[in-house]
Amino acid sequence: MAWILDTYQTFKGGEIDAAGCVTGKPVNQNGINGRTEATGRGVFYGLRELCNDPKLMAKVKLEPGIAGKTMVIQGMGNVGSYAGKICQEEGGVKIIAVSEQEGTIYSEAGINIAKLVEHRKNKGSIMGFPGTKKWSTAKTG
Repeated sequence: MAWILDTYQTFKGGEIDAAGCVTGKPVNQNGINGRTEATGRGVFYGLRELCNDPKLMAKVKLEPGIAGKTMVIQGMGNVGSYAGKICQEEGGVKIIAVSEQEGTIYSEAGINIAKLVEHRKNKGSIMGFPGTKKWSTAKTG
């Protein structure tokens, strides 16, 4: 992305907002810290604000506040993994299930997302994560 920025600046020399036209730049070339987790953090902020609205929470018969709420994550890519991690660490959310292309796991006790990310990195799958069970639709009926 730094190369694209350099090319853009070559053709648009002196343009004051040139650096803002290219995303994903290294921090030392007008990039920003926190870009990797930014969308997941935005999910957390949106959920936190929704849960902090007493009128909206009353409509769904829930107490205001995000702490203690349960959550399910579909997809452990960049957005899902960071949203889950931030909701858990900063919001006190309990994540009870995670779905990914290889299957779905659940645990009523909660799933530590930081440890799950590490497990998937090492094993190539969320399946078999300690303390979880494989979800099966046969178990829901």
